[in-house]
Amino acid sequence: MGNPLISIAVPVYNGEQTVDAAVASCVNQDANEHYEVLLVDNCSNDGTVEIFEKYTNHPNVRLLVNRETVSVYDNHNICLQEASGKYVVFCHADDTLEKHALRTFSKRLRDRGCPEKYVLWGRSMYRDYFKYLRNAGESLNQLIVGEVAPLIFMNSGLAPSGCCYSRVSFLEHGGFLVPQNRLAPSDMVTMLSLAVNGFRFEMFDEMVLGRTFASTAVSGLSVSTLLDAMDEAIDLFISATDESTVERLIHLCVGNRIHAYSFLHALARYKRYKRAVRKAVIKSVLEHPAHMRIEIFRRLAYRAFSS
Repeated sequence: MGNPLISIAVPVYNGEQTVDAAVASCVNQDANEHYEVLLVDNCSNDGTVEIFEKYTNHPNVRLLVNRETVSVYDNHNICLQEASGKYVVFCHADDTLEKHALRTFSKRLRDRGCPEKYVLWGRSMYRDYFKYLRNAGESLNQLIVGEVAPLIFMNSGLAPSGCCYSRVSFLEHGGFLVPQNRLAPSDMVTMLSLAVNGFRFEMFDEMVLGRTFASTAVSGLSVSTLLDAMDEAIDLFISATDESTVERLIHLCVGNRIHAYSFLHALARYKRYKRAVRKAVIKSVLEHPAHMRIEIFRRLAYRAFSS
């Protein structure tokens, strides 16, 4: 039969409360072609594996159980490494895929000629990414690539669930960047890293993910905690990116009036980027003096102009 076009990957740790519905949505796709459902248990200590085992007789399903618990994004990278499809669509344990999801993804992939270096996703009832697309001056149903592509990720990560990735090119690029701090926005800096390396991005006007909440979401965190997490994420990004590209991103976000203050705040720790960040701060004060009342901007200004 050969390898399928798409693998659906379900990475999970202790997801017994919701994972049954997630897997059922994956195996019951209204698809007109063969596809794989890859279940990857991250050494759970609840009843997740028992729920997974109910589905192992399904011809599309393959189950892997990690010998030890790894980080969330390490587990996502295991999914990428072990999947057999040319593309991987993630479905988290607290999400479900719409019944038409695979058919919708397959059609768009084929319409685009099954491109390499490609990330595709749709609308959502919760954390819909369109507002970030719009803020960057982009729209639905268009390929976003080249110099402007990083702008859509300057202020927010793109959660993997419900997203479709070209598997081989993603792995060749190293997969998801893996921070030690679980609060560090790996999804943001990973997409930034892909963007500066020529990946294409597209958000289409169809809802493929039945997301209504996120069990891993953390609220009520202080600005200091969030900025510390961003510092670690940007460290990962810088380690995978050359200096001239980082400087270009600083000028890009300023020139396009993208207020990526937490991004710039993290870069201001580096002596080689301080001058560019200082110029960005001054330009923002001149154009938006009211931003001096924003706590993150005040912290950015302090860090940028401190020795």
